[in-house]
Amino acid sequence: MILGNVTANREAVIQIAIVGENKRLKSVRAVINTGFTGEA
Repeated sequence: MILGNVTANREAVIQIAIVGENKRLKSVRAVINTGFTGEA
């Protein structure tokens, strides 16, 4: 399961870890496009 939050602008945001070439971790926040428009 991926956990995240929804911003005041209704953006779904998750935090992920990226591993670089030097094997160091970088934490990155990403906005996820769910395709949801609010219409049924």
